[in-house]
Amino acid sequence: MIKTDLIMLSTGKEAILLEGLIESIEGNTEGLGVHLLLVNQGPQRNWTSQDPKLSIESIEVGQQMSLSAARNLGLKHLSQKNIEAKYLLFPDDDSTFKADFFQAIKPHLDLPKPLLAKICNVEDGGDYRSYPKIEKCGKTELKGIVASVSLIIPFALIAEIGPFDEKLGVGAKWGSSEDLDYYLRACQLEEFCFLPELKNYHPSRFGKYEQLGQPQIKKRFASYTDGYLAVHFRHRLEHQLGLFASKALGGALLSILKLNFNLASVYLWLYFYRIKQKAYFRSLRKNNPEALAL
Repeated sequence: MIKTDLIMLSTGKEAILLEGLIESIEGNTEGLGVHLLLVNQGPQRNWTSQDPKLSIESIEVGQQMSLSAARNLGLKHLSQKNIEAKYLLFPDDDSTFKADFFQAIKPHLDLPKPLLAKICNVEDGGDYRSYPKIEKCGKTELKGIVASVSLIIPFALIAEIGPFDEKLGVGAKWGSSEDLDYYLRACQLEEFCFLPELKNYHPSRFGKYEQLGQPQIKKRFASYTDGYLAVHFRHRLEHQLGLFASKALGGALLSILKLNFNLASVYLWLYFYRIKQKAYFRSLRKNNPEALAL
C-alpha cells in the first residue's frame, strides 16, 4: 500500500501541457507528499521528477478517451493498487500550481474535509470567475464556483461518491458538468468549504475564445449547455435555471460593447439553443427518466 498526502489525477494527450503541470509541482510541495497519476492519451512517455516528494505514475492508454472515462480508469487503478492519500484532486492537463497552494492546504491534512479552491488566470493571476472574498461553506449554494480543478476531496469519501458519470464531460454524450454532478453527489455526504487562499492556475476562458472560430465556439457552448442542463434535471435543481438562457443575452451585449460582433452572434444563437434544450431535458426526465440516471 502507498500512502501520501495528496493524489493528483490528471489526464490528457499533449505532453507539453502535462510536463508544465509536473514542473509547477516540482520543488513547490512544501514538504507534502504528492503522487501524480497521469492517464496519458498521447504518445508514450517516460515521466520523471527530481523532487523526492513528488512521485509520478502513468497509465499509458495511447488513445483518445472521454474525460470521465479516463478519470474512472485512474480511480480504478488507485483502488486496485491500494494507493491512498488524505486528499484527491483532479487537475486539468493545463493546470499549474505554486508553493502557496501547498502551504494553504497543510492545515487541513489532519482533519480532511471537502474543499473548493480558487482558480486564477495563468496569464495575469486574476480570478477565473467571480468568487467569494472570504471562506464560505455550503452545498448547492456553492455550485456556481465548482470546476474539476477546484475539487479537493477527502480520499475517504471517494468510494462512497462513486465514479464519474461517463455520459457527462468532454468527449461524452453531454459534454460538460461531470464535475458538477460529482460535487452534488459528494454534497449528499458532507458540505464543502471554499477557501480563497487555495489557488491553482488555468488559462482564462475568454483568452481561449479569441483563438477559436464560430463553429468551435458554438460546439463548446452547446456541450456546456447540455451537460449543465442534464445535471440540473437529474438532481431536480431545474428551479435554479431561471436566468440560464438570459445570461447568453448578457454575453451578447457585453460582446457588442467590446465590438466583438462575431462572439455576440454566437451568444444570441446560444440564447435560443438553451431555451430549446431546456424543453428537451424537461421532456426527457418526464418520459425517459432512466436516461438521466447515473
